[in-house]
Amino acid sequence: MKFKTRTATCLTILSAMACNAQNIRFLYDSAGNRIKREIVFERQSKTQKSSINTHSVSLSNKDIKITSSPTDGMLKVDISGIGKDDKCIIYIHNALGIEIYSSTYISSTLELDLSSQPRGIYILSIMINGDFSSWKISKI
Repeated sequence: MKFKTRTATCLTILSAMACNAQNIRFLYDSAGNRIKREIVFERQSKTQKSSINTHSVSLSNKDIKITSSPTDGMLKVDISGIGKDDKCIIYIHNALGIEIYSSTYISSTLELDLSSQPRGIYILSIMINGDFSSWKISKI
């Protein structure tokens, strides 16, 4: 069952790719509910200024703040209110569903370096106390 879910997710993500990507994109269903969010790393020329993008969301009564730097491929995850009793796991998968990063989150800040990874689509998944959320990360 997990294989079918991951395969369907990967196919959906690959079919949703667009040429002119923004830094943070949202997709909504016909009722106006947000069904998808994605963070896009854009390759910039040396003459363009670097911009830091931040996205905040709440999951399992914890505030999650994701900060990305499109020029260097750095991704910073801050989870406020996380305690020793909370179970938090962070995963990053590539577009093929291969796990490239996994960690049990125990501190308030985690910095992830995607600069060594090739351009492509990645999925950042966070699970806190059984509640799950994911973000599409495009490194272009």
